[in-house]
Amino acid sequence: MNSPNDDKPAFFDAYSDRYDEAVNKAIAFSGLEVDFFVRVKAAYMQDILVDYFEDTSQVDLLDVGCRVGNYHKYWINNVRSLHGVDVSAMSIARASERNPSVRYKVYDGDKLPFADKTFDSAVAICVMHHVSPIKRPSFATELRRVMKRGGLL
Repeated sequence: MNSPNDDKPAFFDAYSDRYDEAVNKAIAFSGLEVDFFVRVKAAYMQDILVDYFEDTSQVDLLDVGCRVGNYHKYWINNVRSLHGVDVSAMSIARASERNPSVRYKVYDGDKLPFADKTFDSAVAICVMHHVSPIKRPSFATELRRVMKRGGLL
């Protein structure tokens, strides 16, 4: 599922209704399905949050490149607030249907639609390979901008 560098939102929109199916096809050789990997990563992330913050009920968490919100059902009851952003409006619509208590926004892939120092923690799972190498420094700078001092990325 490598995306072309042009028109990424349209590329990702095309997968919004069949994202899990596309991933399952790509990982079929493993004999496992996407939800197995999502559960394992979500649990691992929760362990990291607990180790870092102890009380995760006070954590404001941002998921950048959240796609259809697969991880969010595992995190929503463990943090104060959960926000997801993606360049795909159709993926955000699907994520909103699946996880109504999560706050979602579409973003342009350049500037995150949040004020400086908004989040205690942020994740970007399976995202960096979709960011062109020339844009990775600015992507990292944007992540840092929205993180509170001492936050965990």
